[in-house]
Amino acid sequence: MEWLEGVPLPRVAATIGARLGPDWTAEAVLAAIGRSRGGRELLAAPDRPLGYLCSLLEDALTGEHEPPHPARRRERHLQKTAAATARDATREQWAAREQARQAERAGPGHGRHAALAAARAATRGDHTAARTIAATAPKPRGTDEDWPHTAQPGSGLPAGGLDY
Repeated sequence: MEWLEGVPLPRVAATIGARLGPDWTAEAVLAAIGRSRGGRELLAAPDRPLGYLCSLLEDALTGEHEPPHPARRRERHLQKTAAATARDATREQWAAREQARQAERAGPGHGRHAALAAARAATRGDHTAARTIAATAPKPRGTDEDWPHTAQPGSGLPAGGLDY
C-alpha cells in the first residue's frame, strides 16, 4: 500500500496489531481487505492514511466474510453482536410481559387492580393518591354502576314513594 509509505512504521504496526493476531501476514491482510471491498479499488492517496487503514480493517473484520486467521477485532465484534442479540431478546421478553400486563389491566380484572393500587397508596399513608386512583379508575361494564342507587340512611323517602 503505497499510501502508507509516509506514515511512521510503529504507528502502522500499532494500528494493525490492535486489530489482528500474530498469525497475520501482509498478504493475508491484503486478501482480507480485497474480499471485503468486493472488487472496489482502494484510494490512491487518502487524506488520513491511518484512518483509512482503520476503516478498511474494520470492514474486513466485521463484515460478512470470515477472516483467514483469528483477529482480536473480529472476536470483540462477535462478542458485541452476541451480547446485543441477547439484550434484544431480553427486551422483547420484557415488552411481551408489559403487553400482557397492560392487557390484564384493560381486561375484566381492571377494577380489582385499581382497587389494589388505591389500597397500597392508602397503606403508605398517601390518601390523596388513593382517592385519585379510586376516582379515575374506569368502571367496566357489568359492575355496580348497572345497579340502581341505594338509599342511604337519613336521605329521606324516594321521590316516587315506597313501592310495596
